[in-house]
Amino acid sequence: MGKKQNKEQVPPAEPSNKKPSAGKQKAKLPPASTQTHNTHKNLEDAFKAMDVGELKQQLDRSQTLFPDNPSVWVKDLAGYLNHALAAPETEPTLSSYTHDYPYCLAGKELRGVVKALIGRCNESLQDFYDHCVYTMLRELDKQTGERTGQTDR
Repeated sequence: MGKKQNKEQVPPAEPSNKKPSAGKQKAKLPPASTQTHNTHKNLEDAFKAMDVGELKQQLDRSQTLFPDNPSVWVKDLAGYLNHALAAPETEPTLSSYTHDYPYCLAGKELRGVVKALIGRCNESLQDFYDHCVYTMLRELDKQTGERTGQTDR
C-alpha cells in the first residue's frame, strides 16, 4: 500500500512541474502585450515604434526554416504586425479614414518589406486571404460570445 501512495503522489508532482513552467511563460507574455497596449495610444504611435529590423530578422528566420512554404512567411508577417501594431480600436468601420488606411501609416522601409514578401508569395496569397477571413470571423464570434456571456452555446 505504501507503493500505491507513492505512485499517487508522483503524478500530481509531474503536472505541478509542468504548470509552473507554463505559468512562467504566461507570466512573460502578458507584461509584454500589456506594455504594447499601454505604450501605443493609437495606431500611428504603434507604427512609429515598430522595429522593422526585427521584422526582417523574423521573416529571414521563417524563410530559412521553411524555404518552400511561403504561406508560413505571410502568416509570420501577419502575426508580427498584429502583435506590434496592437492599439485601441477607434472606429471599427474605418469609414472616416482613407482607402489605404492603415497601410498609409507604414514607413517606406516597412512598405518595401511587405511588398517584397508578397511578391515572393504570389501563389499562396489566395490561401492566406482565406486564412485571414476565417480568422476575422473567428475573432468576431469570440467577441459576440463575450458580449452575450456565451449562453447560446
